[in-house]
Amino acid sequence: MLPDAAAEAGGGNVNALLVAQGISSVAVGGASHRYFAALVVDDSVAGFMAAKVEDDVFVGRRVAREVFSYLRPSVRTQQSRGTLLDALEAWAKSNKADVVEYLVVGDESVDNGMPAAAERGYARAAIVLAKTVRS
Repeated sequence: MLPDAAAEAGGGNVNALLVAQGISSVAVGGASHRYFAALVVDDSVAGFMAAKVEDDVFVGRRVAREVFSYLRPSVRTQQSRGTLLDALEAWAKSNKADVVEYLVVGDESVDNGMPAAAERGYARAAIVLAKTVRS
């Protein structure tokens, strides 16, 4: 599943091994500030979410930040996304986070997590501007 996630997120231009190392740096080690959850559907792993919690010195609060999540196309439903978000929130609360940040890529026209997040009280908190500088 990880090669599929890396290829989709990076448009086929990423190294799946480096992605695996990046995710494992968040998910492995047993530290309480790291989080990794798998979504299991019909006895098969169908998706996952990685996150970390940290003290943000600029805003003076403890923030749980989703680092990366992926769902297989066959389970990309708001229910599946909501299940991962609910688990993330429970973990964030247990780690005394003040806020959870969930990154949504794309806009309302894209199949993303906006509806599931909005249903749970999430609101737009920032706008990220991006520009490709290397082709």
